[in-house]
Amino acid sequence: MPSRLDALAPLVGEWREDATLGRNVMTGRAIFEWLGDRAFLVWRSEAEPPFPGSLAVIGADDSDSFAMHYFDSRGLERVYRMTLRGGEWRIWRDHSGFSQRFFGTLSKDGKRIDARWESNEDDKTWVLDFPLTYTRLP
Repeated sequence: MPSRLDALAPLVGEWREDATLGRNVMTGRAIFEWLGDRAFLVWRSEAEPPFPGSLAVIGADDSDSFAMHYFDSRGLERVYRMTLRGGEWRIWRDHSGFSQRFFGTLSKDGKRIDARWESNEDDKTWVLDFPLTYTRLP
């Protein structure tokens, strides 16, 4: 029986992550894999400090988006909403005083994702945190 999570299949696999945060350049690895019989999608990100390693568990709920529970090596834990439709990948967290959003575009051949994280600390102004690129590994 098809699952709503099947929409996330384009993410499954290993990716090289390249990001720039200020003067820091990060090259890391992201791994997306199914947990169980596609009950959840697990996203692991491995990076060298100062970038945190992270783990996210993504699941379907009763809305038209996905729930994403995020944990990282700094001890942070957050809950985000997520969609992946027509090659457009969105992640967001609305929280007074510190909201975040992610925009990613998958290439037509499925081998690259151009993305960026933004944040909002005053409930009005969005600023670029950092751009990043995912490149699918063979």
